[in-house]
Amino acid sequence: MYWKLVNKKDWDKVRKDFSDQKKLVEEVTQSISQIEKGDLNIRLSDKMIETKLATSLQLMIKYLLQVREEEESRAWFNKGLSFFLELIRNKDEHSFTVLMDRCLAELVKYVGANQGAVFILKDELQDPYIEMIACYAYDRKKFLDKKQFLGEGLAGQSIIEKDSIYLKSIPTDYVQITSGLGEATPRNVFITPLLINETVVGVIELASFFDFKSKHLDFIKKIAENLASLIRAGNEKVRLEEVLALSQQQTENLRAQEEEMRQNLEEMTAMQEQLARNETELKRRLVELEEALLKEKGSEIQKIREEEKMLLESKLEAQKKSYELIINRLKVKLQQVTINN
Repeated sequence: MYWKLVNKKDWDKVRKDFSDQKKLVEEVTQSISQIEKGDLNIRLSDKMIETKLATSLQLMIKYLLQVREEEESRAWFNKGLSFFLELIRNKDEHSFTVLMDRCLAELVKYVGANQGAVFILKDELQDPYIEMIACYAYDRKKFLDKKQFLGEGLAGQSIIEKDSIYLKSIPTDYVQITSGLGEATPRNVFITPLLINETVVGVIELASFFDFKSKHLDFIKKIAENLASLIRAGNEKVRLEEVLALSQQQTENLRAQEEEMRQNLEEMTAMQEQLARNETELKRRLVELEEALLKEKGSEIQKIREEEKMLLESKLEAQKKSYELIINRLKVKLQQVTINN
């Protein structure tokens, strides 16, 4: 066996290198143990940072941090979405206005914003405009009446372009709602249209002191889709109620006309029956007069009987004409009612 003697200086260097390597191994082992426990807040020593192993370790930690952030964002997204879907699913428990107020308030709080507003599109008229139906700021519902034509403001621009708008460092006078506590106004605003099947039904606007993260923007867009469905369902409900009300009104009008027609028919029938009775009575009296005249020819009484007969005949003819005129008027009225139906 061959032995080589080394001087003390070289031996101390070997021992120091060995000690340094041992410390690095221990540090790596400790770091891996922390990672296994889920603790990614690892600080490496200056010695470790200078090694290739540290570079690999840092890349692994960076990747794990990214994975964790994505998982946390996904969990945050799904939790919020479940809450809002449940809120919307129970829409029949509240009026449309109350439900929109609740959804907006919860959204503002969930994404950490300070203010929010929901506008619905009114495009039935020649000049379409948006109307505010919900407003929330500084933990309170705000009662504002605001209308805006599509060519005005960022909200109208978002609707026209069917696209979101995210602005940072907006002018101080853009947000007009203040907290009343001396706080600064928000400087970031995110506006996104409420779209369903490429049809715009409104727009939502949120303002915040802080920048919106990607997960916030994605979440707001997702909730905007659900709000669009809610608004469309509300619009369809209103239209159905209007159609139902019109149908009920038409039914009531038809019933009133049918009742009027029935009364007119009864009145005409009664008049015809009365006319027949009067005519029968007059004819009977004429027969009696004719028989009396045959018995009293040449006498003064005969003249009186003849005059009475003429009077009865004239009265019968006048009464028939009067009844015929009334009956004709009733027939015309019935025809008008029939045409209207």
